[in-house]
Formats: sequence, structure tokens, C-alpha cells
Amino acid sequence: MFSKALRRRSAKKVLRSRLKEISSLKKGDAVVINDIGVIADSKYLKEVGFLLSNAHLLGVHKEHITVITYGEDEGPFTENTFFSKEDFGWKAQVENEALRNFLRMRYDLLINYFDNDQWPLMLASVKSRVHLRAGLKGVDVRLNDLIIAGDPREPDIMLDELVKYLRILKMIS
Repeated sequence: MFSKALRRRSAKKVLRSRLKEISSLKKGDAVVINDIGVIADSKYLKEVGFLLSNAHLLGVHKEHITVITYGEDEGPFTENTFFSKEDFGWKAQVENEALRNFLRMRYDLLINYFDNDQWPLMLASVKSRVHLRAGLKGVDVRLNDLIIAGDPREPDIMLDELVKYLRILKMIS
């Protein structure tokens, strides 16, 4: 119990320092989106499935989208796509192989599909190597470069807004 509290506290400390380091998109840094990462809360699996089935709207094939899911228990998930708060060790070291593999990859776009400040989701996001972060309203504003307001249970609206802004940024055609 005591060690869990220390691990959680050290992870939150790392998160606070990483949030200060995040730099937003700089002028002239526009790139074409080829690879997309998605960090999703397990309660939004159906909505993430909708995003995957409509990946062509973002100008990528389904194979170029990597999804990792956060939840308290595995339930219907497989080990290679799931992580929990127990997968962070002392000083926020990642102890889950699936999450470690996700964080090793570089993404042109990271979609944070969660709508509240849960430190494991936010920590996974700040540890990701990405060019642009897009997420839902309701999360710490320092986390995402592009914040999309709306109901997370309506993925079609979220996807339309995301496509609209990515076209403005000339990241998709």
C-alpha cells in the first residue's frame, strides 16, 4: 500500500515536469501524417473502433494506426494493447511491454481519446514521441496541441473536427 502511494506520487511528479517541457507545434513544422497513435480510455473502445474504420479520412491506412488502451482491469483486452496504473514503477518507469513498445514508436499525430485528467493516460501521452497531439476538451490544456470540444461518445463529430483542423494545418489533403 505504502509503495503504491510512493510510486503514484513519483509518477505524478514526473508528469508535472514533463507537462512543462512539452513544446507545441512551431510555425513551419507542418508534416504530412503517416503514422497515428491513439491512447484511449477503455470506456471509449467503440468510438476508437469508429476512428479506425474511418482512417481513410485522415489519409492513412488502418495499419498505420497504433492503439493502446488504459483501464483498471483487462476485461476484453489483450496484453499487447492494454495498460493500467500498475504498469508504472518508481519515477514513472514503464513496466508494461505493450506500453513500452507503443512509446518507442514515433507518431506524426497522437490522438488522446480520454476526457478527464487521469495521470496514467496523461503520462503515457507526455512520454510519447509525437509531432502533434490532439485530444478532447476536459483534459489539462498543456497536454494537447489541438483540443476538440464535443461529446466523446460522438466520434463522427470528433473525426470531422479533427479532419477540418488537420486540413487547415496542411497535414492532410
